[in-house]
Amino acid sequence: MPFPLPDHLPHQLDVSSNILSKLDSVTLQSLDSSFASSCRAELDESIRLTKTKIHDRICADSSSFQRQLSSAKSLKERLDTLSGHVQALSVTLSDSKAYICTAMRYKTPH
Repeated sequence: MPFPLPDHLPHQLDVSSNILSKLDSVTLQSLDSSFASSCRAELDESIRLTKTKIHDRICADSSSFQRQLSSAKSLKERLDTLSGHVQALSVTLSDSKAYICTAMRYKTPH
């Protein structure tokens, strides 16, 4: 592991840690296509299991997932709208500053 975990946290090794441990123990002579193939198979299986877990969690509480998905889409839409307004305001302010600076340069004293 990259750093020690406190005792109150679970000490489950992830797939990358397992593969990195295997790579650490492999020698130049034992590093071959079968080793690479086993690492790839392990990664593929881990990806498949993760997808299955995600799918199962979504199916277990579909209404909650749909509500959260709808909220996320709405939030994204509102963020995009707000970003567009901020960009337009930025352009307007930039143009105004240039106009004011030019006007101040040509202003006649009273």
